[in-house]
Amino acid sequence: MSEAHPLTSDQRQTLEQAAERAKAFTGAAKVAAFNGWSIGFFAAVTLLFDIFSLTALVLGVGMAVVARNEFKSRARILSPPTPQVPSFSGGTKWVSWHSSSCIACGACT
Repeated sequence: MSEAHPLTSDQRQTLEQAAERAKAFTGAAKVAAFNGWSIGFFAAVTLLFDIFSLTALVLGVGMAVVARNEFKSRARILSPPTPQVPSFSGGTKWVSWHSSSCIACGACT
């Protein structure tokens, strides 16, 4: 007996296409990780060896901030986007905007 494949050929093709498109994102995440680690390393070296220099302090802190932003960008690239659902418990802005646009276009009358 042959075992049936759980996915159809169309579904497998869709998964292969999605994997191809994901390569660009994973490549960008790898670049961001490399940038973060290398800039972070040089920020640490700058701060450790030139601790009494104000210029080196400013440069090291600046590089540390850039490294942190690279890591945050990498995490943002790799995490899937979350849908934005309006909340009615605390979303009074959305409710008031929707109400005013509804009244303005005359859909509620």
